[in-house]
Amino acid sequence: MKINVLYESLVFNFIITALLLHIAIYNGYPLLTPDSGSYVDYAFNVNFPFDRPVFYSLFIQLFSFKNSLWLVVILQSLIVSFLIWHILKQYLNETAFYIRLIIAIIFSLFSGISWYVSQIMPDIFTPILFFSFIVFFNNNGKVLRFILINIIVFSIICHSSNLIISTLFLVFSSVLFFINRTFKKNYKIIFFGYILVLMSWLIASFTNYKVGYGLTPNPSSHVFLMGKLSENGLLKTYLEDHCDKKPYKLCPFKNELPNHAWDFIWQNDGAFAKSGAWGNSKTEYDEILKGTIKEPKYIILHIKESFKATIAQIQLLYVGDGLSPQRENSGPFQVVNSNFKSEINQFKQAKQYNNSIQFDFFNGLYQFSMIIVIVFSLVFIFLKTDKKALTLFFFGVGFVLINAFTTASFANVLARLNSRAIYIMVLIGLIIITKKFIEKSKVKTKIVPPPDNS
Repeated sequence: MKINVLYESLVFNFIITALLLHIAIYNGYPLLTPDSGSYVDYAFNVNFPFDRPVFYSLFIQLFSFKNSLWLVVILQSLIVSFLIWHILKQYLNETAFYIRLIIAIIFSLFSGISWYVSQIMPDIFTPILFFSFIVFFNNNGKVLRFILINIIVFSIICHSSNLIISTLFLVFSSVLFFINRTFKKNYKIIFFGYILVLMSWLIASFTNYKVGYGLTPNPSSHVFLMGKLSENGLLKTYLEDHCDKKPYKLCPFKNELPNHAWDFIWQNDGAFAKSGAWGNSKTEYDEILKGTIKEPKYIILHIKESFKATIAQIQLLYVGDGLSPQRENSGPFQVVNSNFKSEINQFKQAKQYNNSIQFDFFNGLYQFSMIIVIVFSLVFIFLKTDKKALTLFFFGVGFVLINAFTTASFANVLARLNSRAIYIMVLIGLIIITKKFIEKSKVKTKIVPPPDNS
């Protein structure tokens, strides 16, 4: 029996790892956003990043073997495949191996997950975080749990938003376990989950402390939060109300603040660059940020804008955001040329470089498949599905909403940040649909004893 399971596992992970990479294969090279250049640069540069966590860069440095970015996306794909295998084993253990394999194939090809597996970006570790927690909640094996602990902690620390997402998701999970009356059964694993999240916050904070950035999980949080206030208009309101009392460096720019957080942060001659930039803006920005959470007027505006941004974020269901051609003058081209010279020809021949990726086709396919799967899932839930599958559905919905809220409220309203999480619902939907068909099949094949005519 164990040999059969091992054989099935190897076959499953070989096939699904390959299929999860189909977008990188289609492109001809791993996908890179402008931010990818920074992550790769920090992987081989002695400077410690101030504007983002260093851990994904260390991941690139370690698993590229300083030889190929293909090795990075292959490992990302293997991790996702490994977690899908265990989720399907947990929720569809009674189904035939080939059915679970078909579900994983459909998920790999007809959702947007491959775009994140195939990217040199830490965004893939957001769905990995969800999958890891789901397997973690349902598993008692010591070896697997040890592996999951490492995956969970790394997933949390490699992207600042995942610190908040993991914390909120554990709170949500605790409430969900309480509502479905399984909290007593799961309280130990929930408690251990909180320990992992706390440990992740401490690792992020002490890492920054050791390099001189202070005991903080994100030394540049004031910059990104100020960019968010610029995007939602709250910064302009605050400056209009307070510049006559205190001459902030930002006051001269209150009427020309950009409408997007990334423009506020990355414009070379904008308000941020002229009000202290990375090195000298913290004192003023922290004072403004604290001011917006002390007065009721701004607290109400925070809530209102956060709600609006979350609603806007959750509607962004397309891939391709940030995947513009990265030509010779771009950061990604320069770091690939500097660190992976043997791959520069692949990079230049890739569809992304030549601006020939068919985004419309893929987005139409993914949106259609997600609508079909979710609609059928909701129908089957209405027709009563088993409690375990229903709980999984709410875990997924909760995680997607938490991701949308966190990224929209503290960072940017971007399709890239929403789509990295929302496609987990395709896998969940496929599990629910399969379980319902299995239930109906069991009912039809149930042997009914002949009537007693005596």
